[in-house]
This record gives sequence, C-alpha cells and structure tokens, in this order.
Amino acid sequence: MFSDPRTDSFVNCALDAGVTGLPVCDPDDPCGDGDDYHPWSNADRFNYAPYNMLLTPSERLGVYGQVRYRWSDALQGYAKALFNTRESVNQAAPEPLWVGDFAESGSLMDEIAIHADNPYNPFGVTLGPGETFITRRPLESGPRVFEQEVDTRYLAAGLRGEFEYAERALFWDVNLVWSRSRAEQRKSGAHNARRMLRALGPPQDCTDPCVPLNFLGGQGDGSGTITAAALEWFGFAQRDSSEQELWDFSANLSGEIFDLPAGPLAFAAGFEHREHDGGFRPDPVVEAGDTAGLAAKPTSGDFEVDEFYLEIDLPLVSERPGAERLDLSAAVRFFDYSSFGSDTAGKLGLSWRPRGDLLLRGGVSQGFRAPNIGELFGGQARFDAPIADPCSDFLNSGVSRTTVENCVAAGVPDDGSYAQIGSQISVLTGGNPRLEPETADSYTLGLVYGPGWARDLAWVEDLSLAYRSPRLPFGRIGLSWRNTFLSDFTEILEDLGGGTIEKRSLEGRTENDRGKPEWKSTLSLLWTSGDWSASWTLRLIDEMRERCSDFLDGTPDSLANLGVCSDPDFDDNSLSTNRLGSSVYHDLRVGYRHPVPGGHLGFDLGVNNLFDRDPPASQSASLNGYDASTYDLPGGRFAYFRLSYELD
Repeated sequence: MFSDPRTDSFVNCALDAGVTGLPVCDPDDPCGDGDDYHPWSNADRFNYAPYNMLLTPSERLGVYGQVRYRWSDALQGYAKALFNTRESVNQAAPEPLWVGDFAESGSLMDEIAIHADNPYNPFGVTLGPGETFITRRPLESGPRVFEQEVDTRYLAAGLRGEFEYAERALFWDVNLVWSRSRAEQRKSGAHNARRMLRALGPPQDCTDPCVPLNFLGGQGDGSGTITAAALEWFGFAQRDSSEQELWDFSANLSGEIFDLPAGPLAFAAGFEHREHDGGFRPDPVVEAGDTAGLAAKPTSGDFEVDEFYLEIDLPLVSERPGAERLDLSAAVRFFDYSSFGSDTAGKLGLSWRPRGDLLLRGGVSQGFRAPNIGELFGGQARFDAPIADPCSDFLNSGVSRTTVENCVAAGVPDDGSYAQIGSQISVLTGGNPRLEPETADSYTLGLVYGPGWARDLAWVEDLSLAYRSPRLPFGRIGLSWRNTFLSDFTEILEDLGGGTIEKRSLEGRTENDRGKPEWKSTLSLLWTSGDWSASWTLRLIDEMRERCSDFLDGTPDSLANLGVCSDPDFDDNSLSTNRLGSSVYHDLRVGYRHPVPGGHLGFDLGVNNLFDRDPPASQSASLNGYDASTYDLPGGRFAYFRLSYELD
C-alpha cells in the first residue's frame, strides 16, 4: 500500500502468484489486468502456522549433590551443589519485513523507501517512507530459528543445631546460598534494516559490498528473488546474552518460650539478607537499532534487601467444653530494599477446634511482592501484540452504534471502507527503576471437617478419593480419583484511556491460549505385586466455549462465514462462539523396582495418550490452532522408558 503522487490516490496491491524476476506494473492502472498485481484481499494474508513447532526440542543435563555431617546431636552441617544446563531450539515463520511509516513499527524500518531509480522498483515512483506500507515474508531466508543455551549453578551451605535456655530446647540455623544463571541465545534469519535502507535506495548509495535488493519480486518457481548475495549482505545471525546472580544469607531461631494455661507459647524469628543483580546484552546490531526485528537495549542493575521477621503461636483455650483448642497466631515482617525503601507486613489468624473432627479458622494478612531485576531495570524491547480494531469494516462487523460514531469522530471514513491492514501492533516494553512493590490485603475463612467414618479416604482440594485393597493372591489393587471444580474465575480489564473497568467470567472458557475448564478429573487404577507395578490413568478435561470472532467479522472471510464456529451468528459475527468438546486421555505404565546393594534399581515403561487423541480445534489460539496450555499436542501419543537408581 502506498500513496501515488501522480494520481494522489492510494494503491493497495498484492503480487500475483507465480511471478518471478522483475514484476510488470502499469503505472496508469496499477493492480489492473495488464500487470502482475491484483487488488489486495484477505486471501493474500500469510499463513505462518506451518512454521511453528508443536513441541520444542530440548536437552537437559543436571547434576545434584548433597552432604551432611553431624558433629553431635546439637550441631549439624550441610552443603548442596547443583549444576543444570539446557539446550533448546524453537522456530517461527520467516521474519516479516515491513517498509514504510504506515507499519508504525517504531524502528528504522519506518524510514525505509524503495527509490524510483532502484533497479527492482517497477512502479516508477519512490515508494515511501511516508504513507507507505509494503510487507514481505522473505521465504529465501528460511524460518527464524532460536537456539538457547542456559547454564545454572547453585551452591548452599549451612549449620543447624539446638541449645537449651531456661530448660527449654531452642532450634537455630544459619544458611548461605549463591546462585547464578547465564543464558545465550542465537537467532538465525534476522535482517539488518540499516543495510536494507542502502539496498533499496538509489543505485549510487548501494556500492560494493552493498547488494541491491529485489524486495518486490515474487517467489516464482519457489526459489524467490532475494539472491544469496543479497541475503549475505543484509541478513545476520543475532546473538543475545543475559545473566542473573543471587547471594542469600539467613539466620533463624525457633522454639517454645514458656508455658501458658492452654499450652506453650511458641515463636520463630529470623533475619535474611539478599543481593540480586542481573543484566542483558543484545546483539550489537539490535542495540544500535538497526535490526528489522524486535529492537532491544542493554540493561543491568542490582539491589539489596534486609528482612526481619517474628512469628508467635499463642494457645488461648485447651480441652474445654466447646473448645477442644483455640489458638491465636501472629506474624510481622520488616523489610528494607535499596531500590524503594522499607515497609512492614503483618498477619493475624485464629483457629478454633470445637471438637476433634471439626476445625474453623480465619485470618487477615498483608501481601507484598517487590519488583524483580527485569521489572526494575529491563531495557526497552519491542514485540508485536495482537489487536483487533473496532473501526475496521464497522458497518458489517456488528459493533454498536456508539462505536461507529466514535470511529467517525476520530476521522474514520463514514462509508465503512476502512479495513484493518494487520492483526498486530508494535508495543514497547521495559523496566522502571521507580516501581513500587505490589501490596494486598487478604481475608480468609475456612472450615475443615474430618469425620471418623472417612478416615480411610483421602479428601484433597475439590474431591479426591483413594482406595487400596488388602493383599490378594495376585497383588494389591488401588483406585485414585481426583477432581478439580472451577466455580469462578474473573478477569478484570481496565481501559487506561477511558478509565473504565470491565469484569469477565472465564470459567468454562478458553481465550488466547488460556483454557479454564470448569471440571478436570483424573481416575487411576493401580496394581502392585512385589517388585512390579502398573497403572491405567484416565484424564478428563471438560468441554469449554470460546469467542469465535476476529477483525474479519462482517466479511466473507469471518470465522462464522468460513464455517469454523460451532454456533455462528451470521447477523452479528462478533457474537459467534465455538464449542471445544470434552477430551479424555488414557495413560498406561508398567514399572519394576528391585533392591540392590546401596539402593534400588528400577525401570518404567509407559505410553501417554494411548489412543492418540487430538485436541479440539480452537479459533482463539494464537499459533497452532489448539490450546497448548490445556491439552496434549496433536498426534501426542508417545512411549517412554525410564531407568533409575535410587540411593538408600
């Protein structure tokens, strides 16, 4: 899309399929029958889904060791060490290259123009940078491949023991922890916008080693028009690195101070000092703002914190009618952060057991979360957020009359001819060293009932039942049934521009890869006999519904009109919904454990998703057409073998 100065009109074209070399354009009738272009439509959008990975390849190596030493019953020492390394790869579609200020990427790409004298410009006028939006997925570069290598080290040592004071045992411990994590990422398929600026400019600006770029040519036979020499000139491999380090010292003291009529008064007190620091270093091309992708700035920062805490457990009543036990608990924590200052948080709770099988408890507490290194000192970075413009095709999309009036008042043509060009918008994110901590006030009230008739059953969370048979000639049989019920999940959305707040209930729905099924259930049948064991597990995910609508509502290409919504609304596409049916997965496992000198040797052989059930298709999923946060991946049946040796 560009503004043609010869006719003072907008040209919105897409290249015909199969065109190679230099396209032919009729300057008097662009997008007409006499050239290699046609009017742009939704059919010209790029399908990036085939490039995405369903499962990210990853290799992990971890080593952990722990040693303990007892000098006496009153003094012990310990040391721990952990080393972990991860190498992983993920992939995305070829990097989108958006030229012209209509892209509003906030980067150098907004300033690029394809000069009229460029040998690969068939339009005869300079395209951009003003009032221009030209985009291409450079298939010649291949997909973007992201390779990560992360190394984590952790060391800890400490002493713990006890001593007597006033004929009472007091327990103490001191601990020192050091941890560091380093990450390196390499991205292939990146592009240098500064070099693109030269390659698309006039010929005199692109002298050796610059290689002119045929940006407007097609794929033709599939080989494309961006040459290997051009890719060598403006393509590059991006390398970023980051590091975080932590020092943590803590000391704690606990025990019982003296007796009260209802029982001993117990306490716990302690001190902790932490030092956090971290940094991020982007590739020099990215740091200079010359990348065609997501720009980022280097960052580093550190802060320290000192914390003191005191907790007490005060028994009020014991073994009285109507009050088998009544306890009061209280806690206070003081913290001093070098990043924002000091504050305190407290907690007060009361528990009442009127009889042995019934407990009532309640409390009030103050919550606190300090900003981390990234939130404080993170450098600015750009990402492309999904967006749906309510003013796009507003006469057919089903938006309210008020929305239409607001769009027209903002300058949108009242004939409804405006259509959103892209489904993403560039957003800048970054840290803020002036961030204050998050605080909260919490109020809790609960009841616990454990009747004697149910002592052989295990009740957990929503509903959990477990049974284990006595020994039988062929072994023992066990049954486990766990259920989770979601009664309410409310999301609060704030319109920062208008100051309005919207609440949405999301239970039983999925949106943007965030499924919230109302019921999830796991039923397991277990068998054990000597060293052998086996299990059959059924995992149920209840049905959900999702919004079946996007920025193409009101057009022939809307989700409703394409027939992919289970409950379409053809009068108002924005009200269409889609049902994701319930899913049941079957997992089978056989295991063997046998004692050997110094420990146990065993193996497990199993198959997850035995019947290879695919997840239901989701129209609101962002990448692969299904909710990866909730379901197994498509074609997700896999077998595994695990060999283990456990030290006694």
